Amino acid sequence: MLLDAIRSRCWLWLTLLAAFGISCRNPERDRLDGGAAPSSSLGVVSAAAPPTPSAAGSGWAAEQLRELSAHPNGDAGDGGNAAVPLRFFGSFSEADVRTAVGRPASPTLRFRIAEWPPQPNQLVALSFQSVAFGAGDKSLEPRFTLLERQNGVLIRLAEVGIDRKKARCSNHFDPPDAPADDERAPSFKLDLGAYALSQNSRAIGVRYSCSASWPAEDDDDEFLYLFEPVGKQLRQVLEARIGFRSYERQKFIATSGVGTVTAPPAQGKPGYLDLLLRMKITVENSDPRLYPDTPRTSTSEKTQRFTWDGTRYRELAPSH
Repeated sequence: MLLDAIRSRCWLWLTLLAAFGISCRNPERDRLDGGAAPSSSLGVVSAAAPPTPSAAGSGWAAEQLRELSAHPNGDAGDGGNAAVPLRFFGSFSEADVRTAVGRPASPTLRFRIAEWPPQPNQLVALSFQSVAFGAGDKSLEPRFTLLERQNGVLIRLAEVGIDRKKARCSNHFDPPDAPADDERAPSFKLDLGAYALSQNSRAIGVRYSCSASWPAEDDDDEFLYLFEPVGKQLRQVLEARIGFRSYERQKFIATSGVGTVTAPPAQGKPGYLDLLLRMKITVENSDPRLYPDTPRTSTSEKTQRFTWDGTRYRELAPSH
């Protein structure tokens, strides 16, 4: 059962590449969320969570087996799954969190919930409407909520919508010969990496993944959004594409990128630190018989710098 579930998660273009005996998987860049980046006390890493002893195995298949073993009935905190009995702070259920958030009940409303480590009495809730792959994504209505335990009761401290200005995912589905894949439906997840923006400010991360499929190409993108708690408000301070995959059917070329966000130490400036997004890009030529002069695999790195403008991070001119 686990292996069947793993197979169902393979992207369409990976299936096509397999026909040529080529695999675009490797443990270093398989997941769009990248890996943990080295960090100092002010460092920023793009890992969703620190590794655990149970995550000692390597490889994509092992990773998927661990995930399925931990959540055989789906993501924790997703859709009110009764088979995943969760308790936050040892006493609050998912239903309690949903009530505190206050969004109208809906069979398509999805939640991602987690305690926020920097604040022992606070938790974060990410909610959005589910949308099928191939349908429009304007009805996602993503919202991010910060809650706090006060006198045994969950109190909503702040809430904000997620502004997706840079995301151009069409969620389009027009394949030549394959059925739709629900695993590629647009989705959100929490990223609880140590996103320290300054000596006294830490942000919370959200990831948005989306896909598009065309007769000539498959595309997958993932974006990182950072939210900073400021008093009783949450403000969105960063939007950046953190990863992507693209497969050109006619050329049999697969291109992927995995990024990590860091705040370089010793910047010698007060206030908010500059952020660097380093993207490792890999291009794989799937059919060397058609392109004998093209290297089978080539890699490059692209760096983007973001600087604080007083209210949010703005991208400076990229460098290579």
